[in-house]
Amino acid sequence: YRYYDPVTGRWPSRDPIKEKGGINLYGFVGNDGIENVDYLGFIESEGKYRCDCDRKEVNKKIAEMSKLAGQESLKDVNNIPLEIRNKGYSSGREFGGRICCNKSTKIVTSTGPHASNSGDSGDGWTKDPHGNFWAGLSINIDMTPACPTGTEEVARYHSHPSGSSRFSEVDKNGSGSIFPFGVGTPDGEVSLIEPERPIIKEILPNGGTASSRKLVMWWGWGINLDGTLSPKKVVPDGNGDYVEVLNK
Repeated sequence: YRYYDPVTGRWPSRDPIKEKGGINLYGFVGNDGIENVDYLGFIESEGKYRCDCDRKEVNKKIAEMSKLAGQESLKDVNNIPLEIRNKGYSSGREFGGRICCNKSTKIVTSTGPHASNSGDSGDGWTKDPHGNFWAGLSINIDMTPACPTGTEEVARYHSHPSGSSRFSEVDKNGSGSIFPFGVGTPDGEVSLIEPERPIIKEILPNGGTASSRKLVMWWGWGINLDGTLSPKKVVPDGNGDYVEVLNK
């Protein structure tokens, strides 16, 4: 909670996200309360974004392209030879790209979806030499084509062929630490994480007998049709950037 002094028109308490919200620790949504809203006290939730483009339009484009990336991962399984696919151990590659804002028109566009080009062969696959499986690999958005000249990158998206709409540690600490980052699944589910927006940390068993072997996943935010966001699980109410949930 941030106290507001109506006499001086100032916020006497410092910004909860500190320097992440700018060098002015006593500012609030860029001192633009007309265009921006911050109902959780962590980040501008509406209004403008990088390149002065509309945040809701960015969110809608993230949802559109994340869904498309998920569909590409689903179709990608058809690239696997039938005799290998029938063994049941294979999965598609991740697809992804960038969300771009035109610096002049403020129109939001995108690149991709591009397939992962990871792996020794550079085709995004790990292929068992004995023919038991093809495993699709994760995508590195940094290795995909940049936004066109005259536009600025404002967000990123990718797919999870596994069907999980949660984010991995790599997702959160990689692209998700710099840009709003969307994920789409083959069944059409979409989630979003942003660098300063609070999210849910969930610790899951990761096999084996050692209790220390845990899988950490992060719940993001759902994107509504109008571009606003809704929590996928619960709204964090603490002072940190996540709420931790341990599933034994």
